[in-house]
Amino acid sequence: MSARTNETPENVRLIGGEMLLWSDMSAVAGVTEWQGAALELIRRLLPAGGRVLLVGPHPQPLVDEVVANAAAAVLLRSYPDACELGERHPGLAVFCGRLEALDVEEPYDLVLALDGLLRTHSAEAPASAWKESLAALAGLVAPGGRLALGVRNDLGVDRFLEARPADREGGDDQWAPHGFDPSYPSGPEALDRGIESAGLTMRRSYAVYPDRQAPRSLLSREALAHDLPDALAFTLSSREDERTLVADPLRLTRLVFRHRLGERLAPMWLAVATRPPATPE
Repeated sequence: MSARTNETPENVRLIGGEMLLWSDMSAVAGVTEWQGAALELIRRLLPAGGRVLLVGPHPQPLVDEVVANAAAAVLLRSYPDACELGERHPGLAVFCGRLEALDVEEPYDLVLALDGLLRTHSAEAPASAWKESLAALAGLVAPGGRLALGVRNDLGVDRFLEARPADREGGDDQWAPHGFDPSYPSGPEALDRGIESAGLTMRRSYAVYPDRQAPRSLLSREALAHDLPDALAFTLSSREDERTLVADPLRLTRLVFRHRLGERLAPMWLAVATRPPATPE
């Protein structure tokens, strides 16, 4: 698709920080292909008759599911991605720009940011710290509303398996080096503190497996408090990509769970948090 602004669909609104010639959908890292359990979780979270905001790139089946069942809006930094989405769903409100530039009249009953916060920044401005981006995201959640946030683990088991993880490919989307933000969660406890500091309450926390590119299994914190059958290790380590590995995924995953490190070394975490209801005056 051409990136000329005179071709902008009527339902796409430029808010500032939009990246006119960039596409997250075709970048090296691609879009996280949430499957199975994640789609089922989203179906359960969708508020009946409520308003839903998707922040950042999400796979088409997930977007289609949300649009078909709720009054939805989407925020994307990529202008080509926003135009393509706007053309596919003419009734969908599409905001194009960086997260901090989004100003809405009314907050949302459900905010989905399964891709995380790293791709809500723009190359047109310095990237905000993770906790600052989370605060901006939390401000979009209505009282009594919910947030589903994906967070990639810098020390996930998949990073010990891959000879060269996708985020070290040196792609054009890696203009801002990751790993130097002290506010980025270093573990489940840090994620809990970040959620609370943003004025939200953690309701459920899931460990995501087998990797951050195509997650299909969600393990709750409560489930991980118990010993899991060794047979689950095969499902939780089975990968669909062809990346070069330096270790046996099955053996390493089995050791991770045997030593009760399934949450700490998960490739990703998926947090479901709520904003407390407004107190009557």
